[in-house]
Amino acid sequence: MRFPLCFSVCTALLACDSPAPAFRNADATKHVIGGNQYSVYVTETQAQAIRTSFAPRPDIRTIARQAETAIETASGCSVTEIQGDVALLTGQLDCTKRPVAGEWAAWKAPRKRGLRCQGESVASHWGDWRNVSLECF
Repeated sequence: MRFPLCFSVCTALLACDSPAPAFRNADATKHVIGGNQYSVYVTETQAQAIRTSFAPRPDIRTIARQAETAIETASGCSVTEIQGDVALLTGQLDCTKRPVAGEWAAWKAPRKRGLRCQGESVASHWGDWRNVSLECF
């Protein structure tokens, strides 16, 4: 009984295409580009594309260009910068110019979010490390 319930919940969560809080009030439009399905949420200056179809071993360059095309189709604006991963991409919009075929947005690498830690460790009488003191920032 637990397995079917767990499977159903996991399947429902995988099908989710909820936008980020910044796009909560934006209307969703659905687009199929290159065989992949995207839900696109557009605000005044940004748009978010969520890939809702399965793609085995997706290439980020292909997915980014498809998402950019979906965003430009939904918004009618040119995408100047895009960032994200193979499931969710966010683009900056420039609505003063129309999209141009073959002109792609600049890729913005995501910000690294690593912790740096400093600290001390003291070996116990048995040789293992028991007393560890770390300060992470």
